[in-house]
Amino acid sequence: DIDLIVGASADSVAMVEGEMSEVSEADMIEAIKVGHEAIKVQCAMQTELASEITTSSPKREYCHETHDEELREKVRKETYDAVYAVAKEGLGKDERSTKFKAIKEEFIASLSEEEVTEKTGLIGVYYHDVEKEAVRTLVLNEGKRLDGRETTEIRPIWCEIDYLPSPHGSAVFTRGETQSLTTVTLGTKMDVNRIDGVTFQGHESFYLHYNFPPFSTGEARMKFSVSRREIGHGNLAQRALKKMIPEDNPYTV
Repeated sequence: DIDLIVGASADSVAMVEGEMSEVSEADMIEAIKVGHEAIKVQCAMQTELASEITTSSPKREYCHETHDEELREKVRKETYDAVYAVAKEGLGKDERSTKFKAIKEEFIASLSEEEVTEKTGLIGVYYHDVEKEAVRTLVLNEGKRLDGRETTEIRPIWCEIDYLPSPHGSAVFTRGETQSLTTVTLGTKMDVNRIDGVTFQGHESFYLHYNFPPFSTGEARMKFSVSRREIGHGNLAQRALKKMIPEDNPYTV
């Protein structure tokens, strides 16, 4: 019933991906625990193997960055309050990004030309740290997210079916700043997707095409072949939906 891939360290679970029929929350948690226990065994084996290789200990110290602690403190002191105030306003992504950028530019304008030339990279790193700290503090101390929601709230969801007149079925889904337009076409058995792979030969009567053109995220570039994002997300979407297709479905979907 559950086909699950779990990625984890010895201490915590980092990623879960898979497909299943409808299961209870308790069964899902138990499945993740089973996977994590198996991973712990593998982690212990790797740690034991590493300890037996003398060349791996002691570890070399490596640092590819030279930091300026005085500049780090200056960036934090002069920008943190303004960043926190913007984060607390509950703005949309574009407006919030514009205000964050303005704070950074105002700080850079207060520096000498020589400082800007020498420290541009570090300023960006330290300012990013300030943004991260301010947002994290807002969430943990006040229970507020960047868009103004409480930690217990989800984004407003709007859906409408039969949105397009021509396809057999269609729907539009909007949640926050994410929007998806979906269509469905019913075909005959002649339309099945024939697969001739290394580990599987056969066909599937349900398959999903996932398109994520550059303009979806405001990018302006040419569209070439299918991207890794489209392949990966499309596979996840197909695996999530295919268990919903009835076993006696006579159509290719």
